[in-house]
Amino acid sequence: RKMMAFSDSKAHEREQIDLARCIEELSLVFRQTVPSRIVIEVIDPIPDCHITAERIELEQILLNLVHNARDAIEGEGRIQIRVELQPVGDRPHVVIHVSDNGCGMSSAIQEQIYEPFFTTHAQEGGHGLGLTGVQALIKRLKGTIHVESWIEKVRQNL
Repeated sequence: RKMMAFSDSKAHEREQIDLARCIEELSLVFRQTVPSRIVIEVIDPIPDCHITAERIELEQILLNLVHNARDAIEGEGRIQIRVELQPVGDRPHVVIHVSDNGCGMSSAIQEQIYEPFFTTHAQEGGHGLGLTGVQALIKRLKGTIHVESWIEKVRQNL
């Protein structure tokens, strides 16, 4: 059903999205695309936290970040999704954290992750468009993306 939304013209309208509910609904997709050896945790979802976005774009961002986290984990692991509100000026900004306990990235790789066609998964069929697309979608939402990574630890903040 989620895949059918890509062709639905209503899916391309900005709307008020309950972030906790959106993540909860996507959790079903995460569980189908992330191996059971990887635990997915949604930490303390904030009730009634709404953002204005195109639902399909928000879902695409979250799916891509979770799949990147999945791909960084060999064997058993954990992906955490956490939403928080941070005050900026007179209004709160929503920050979405996606973190994993995968292998991490070197600083050399981090410098290239937003470049079109850069991939560390060429043998597995990676095209290197995921984070480039995520960055573009986040900019459309007037947001930013920040990646913190150490070998053995990664966190992606939106």
